[in-house]
Amino acid sequence: MINNKLTDGERISNATLIRLILWADEHKSHYVAAALRELQEYRNAQQVVPSKPTESDIPSWLNGEKRLHWLSGAEWMHNTFCAAPQPLTGASQAALDVLAERQRQVTAEGWTTEHDDEHVSGELAQAASTYAAHSNAPNNPMLVSILWPFEFETFKPCEPRRALVKAGALILAEIERLDRLEVKPL
Repeated sequence: MINNKLTDGERISNATLIRLILWADEHKSHYVAAALRELQEYRNAQQVVPSKPTESDIPSWLNGEKRLHWLSGAEWMHNTFCAAPQPLTGASQAALDVLAERQRQVTAEGWTTEHDDEHVSGELAQAASTYAAHSNAPNNPMLVSILWPFEFETFKPCEPRRALVKAGALILAEIERLDRLEVKPL
C-alpha cells in the first residue's frame, strides 16, 4: 500500500512532492526518487487534484525572505508540473487524434510507460509501421502477419485513417520510451 503522508498528520502537497523528486534526482538518491515517483504515479492514478501551494506548505524552519522564495518556487513548479494541461493551440485535428489515441492506449488498454519500457527491440516502432502499412493495404492479412511484432490475434484491423492514428500514437510511445532512456541514471 502506498503511504500518501510523511507522518500520520502531514499530507505531502504535490508541489512539495515535485521538489523532493527534483532534490533526490539532483543528489543521486535514486531509491528515494523512485519511491517519490511511485507516490506521484499513485496520485495520478487516483486522480488526486493537485493543490496550489499555500503558506501552510512552507517548511516551518524557513523565515523571512526565504519563505517568499520557497513559495514562489513552489508556485512555479505547481504551474509548470501540476496545473491542468492547456489545449494545444493551432494543433490539427490529426495531431489531437494521435494524442487522444495515445492516452486511450494508456488508460483503456493499460499500455503504461513501464510496459512500453519492456519493448527494447523496436517492437513499438514495428507495430506503428504495421498499422501504417495496413492503412495502405487494409485487405492484406499476409502483410500484417509478416510485420506485426506481437501475437497475430492482438492486431486490430481498422479503416485507413484510424490505422494511421494508431501508428502515430505508437510512434509517440516509442519516442517517449527512447527519451526516458536518456534520462535514466547509470
